[in-house]
Amino acid sequence: MPFGLRGRTAWGMIPVVTEAPAPASVWRPRPGALLAATIIVPLIILGASAWVSWQDVWNSSERELASDADAVAEYASRVIESHRLTGEFTNHLLRGLSDDAIRAREAELHREFNALLPSLAGARTIAVLDRDAEILFLANVFPVPSHTRVPDREWMQALRSRDAPPLHISSLVTGRVDRNLFFAVSLRRTGTGNGLPDGAFDGAITVSVDPFRLSAGLANISGGRNSVASLVRDDGEVLARSSGLSGPIPPIPQDSPLRAAARDRVERGTYLGRNTPLSPEEASSEDRLTAFRRVGELPIYATVARPKSLVLSRWREVLAPQLVIGFPAWLAFIALAWMLRRRQRALAAANAQLEYRVEERTAALRLGEAQLRVAQLAARIGTWVLDPDSGEVIWSDEQYALFGMSPARDGTMTYRRFLDELVHRDDREGLMAAVEAAISSGEFEADFRIWQRQPDGQRRLRWVTGRGRRVLGTDGKDRIFGVHVDISERKESEERQQLLMYEVDHRAKNVLAVVQAAIRLTPRDDPATYASAIEGRVSALARAHMILAERKWAGACLHQIIQSEVEALDPGGEEPDNPASLPRILAHGPDVTLPPAAAQALSMALHELGTNATKYGALSVASGHLSVAWQVDADASFLELHWVETGGPAIEHAPERRGFGSRVIEATIRDQLGGRIDRQWLATGLALVVVLPLAVPALRA
Repeated sequence: MPFGLRGRTAWGMIPVVTEAPAPASVWRPRPGALLAATIIVPLIILGASAWVSWQDVWNSSERELASDADAVAEYASRVIESHRLTGEFTNHLLRGLSDDAIRAREAELHREFNALLPSLAGARTIAVLDRDAEILFLANVFPVPSHTRVPDREWMQALRSRDAPPLHISSLVTGRVDRNLFFAVSLRRTGTGNGLPDGAFDGAITVSVDPFRLSAGLANISGGRNSVASLVRDDGEVLARSSGLSGPIPPIPQDSPLRAAARDRVERGTYLGRNTPLSPEEASSEDRLTAFRRVGELPIYATVARPKSLVLSRWREVLAPQLVIGFPAWLAFIALAWMLRRRQRALAAANAQLEYRVEERTAALRLGEAQLRVAQLAARIGTWVLDPDSGEVIWSDEQYALFGMSPARDGTMTYRRFLDELVHRDDREGLMAAVEAAISSGEFEADFRIWQRQPDGQRRLRWVTGRGRRVLGTDGKDRIFGVHVDISERKESEERQQLLMYEVDHRAKNVLAVVQAAIRLTPRDDPATYASAIEGRVSALARAHMILAERKWAGACLHQIIQSEVEALDPGGEEPDNPASLPRILAHGPDVTLPPAAAQALSMALHELGTNATKYGALSVASGHLSVAWQVDADASFLELHWVETGGPAIEHAPERRGFGSRVIEATIRDQLGGRIDRQWLATGLALVVVLPLAVPALRA
């Protein structure tokens, strides 16, 4: 006759129906079969747990590498874009000049473009070639050896064709003149003075990228995880690599999954394969898990690879605690089963011992259940059972704890009450749809927000992920068994990553806006003066940008800002012969950290002051001196900077009109930073005091 039992499981109190004891004639399993089952079943459980852990570690590694590949692709896109803009800017400056005119002005053009190179992060040189592939001038070499031609370079062949791309990115090559390793970002020359018809090929402009500086940038982005970041053309040519780059790298083989993805124009993905070998010793290196991402619309892929051994190491770290508990328990089960088999022949005499062993096993099971509950509580994992027909929900104690509740205080839970009281209003429809899908497909999966109750009565918003499966019960009814896991930290990490991407985009837009303003507001009376002014202001902005980038945009040291602008000055006259004499430029003051907005603005103002000093002030003659000093008044909460010029041309009276540079300084200091300027046109030179209130939002770090 059937009889009912109620047993407490991880899902709570579950009714179980079983049969009365069978007669003695019913088949019983042999002791050997029981022993085999005792050995095999725990191994299967341990194996399943190890497999699930491996899948979790592998998927986590794929997500980390995919995130790094996105960051590397974004960085590479900005580097290539900056070099493309440099090429277009070079073409603009040379518009209307014939090849002969460029050759005649080689020295002048070399000086101008060589001065531009330090402001281009990662650029090695700028080259201009005529339609016969002869180098007209190089930004970093003067003079260029006569009749230096490079018709075999791939960018010349690509740009010469009828279907030439608007931008060509070459493989790694060695320079014919300076013997440096580089890859070129190239475009056609347009608007030349050679008199060729529109659309005809009339030479090329190449901006050479320093692969070593680019590789160092890749290492900074992908560092900390023992990964190798690379930039690879879609034909397999490797342009940069975060480690091991000393010369041209062999191309990626045709059978590589990355080459197949490039042929199919796949945007992103992951695969397991060998990394590009740098030497014969590395040819037999281990497999690496690699994530790739296409760099915008360019024929380039960003890859980040991690040795499979590191993934295995992380998996072993996750698996070790499970083995510490599971393997001894498995051994205990084997020992108990073996003892049971040996005692089977003397069952009558061993009843007392058997009862002792049963009690011992029961205690071990209770201990294992307690340990499991502790592990679930520590991992914030709750289990549940849902009856879709009645809406009845059975929760484990860990499930109650996950939501800040207790069975004694909050009573029985129902599906409707769970939705109304605990699930965020915006996520209810999605959760209900997931439950409906589980009823039809058998699989439940949903991420949603819940309100977790706090001891003080308040509620805290948390993220949980739910996974479950439809199971047919002994009563013939379908129920959904599942777990809930708190994933709030993971969601917060993803949000921080997204905010970081938005911040990078915001910084780039700000820089472009400042450059656009400088171009728009600079007087255009004289083309040469206009070009020089634009170059100087963009260079000042670039120097401030590089200082901020070195400190990850956490701020910039005022001393660094002033030093970078001072080093960029070109004082007139000769340096004094007496080494004991005062230096031409002296800067001193306490350590002050400026936020990014203030650093960029102050850099522009200092550039204008320095430009005026070298043109008209103390630095325009050999006898002039400049002193820049600053101090912070903590009590009054302001920064005071003194700019004092001495020894320059005598000043009879203050200028009658303000130049554009003076207006830029006033707009920057007064309007943008909320400060004030005090100028004194002394006979010995300009004495200027800038006072910046630290309470202004732009000056608060």
